[in-house]
Amino acid sequence: MSTRTLQRKLKAEQVSFSTMLEAERKSRIDNLLKHNTIAQTAYELGFMEQSSFTHACKKWFGITPLAYQKSLTNKNA
Repeated sequence: MSTRTLQRKLKAEQVSFSTMLEAERKSRIDNLLKHNTIAQTAYELGFMEQSSFTHACKKWFGITPLAYQKSLTNKNA
């Protein structure tokens, strides 16, 4: 699919690419953090810098990736 076609389809659905990307990243974070390091998770989610991943995690959950990873471990204990 061309970039322009994707833009038209997203506009028709009244959703932005960045909104869809963020939703996909959030939907994958739990599984990735359970099985990977924070650096690996940041890479798998497409963040160029770990600091960008930390910023996003704080925005989404109000805590750092490490704290979120620990909370996932505590849920399974």
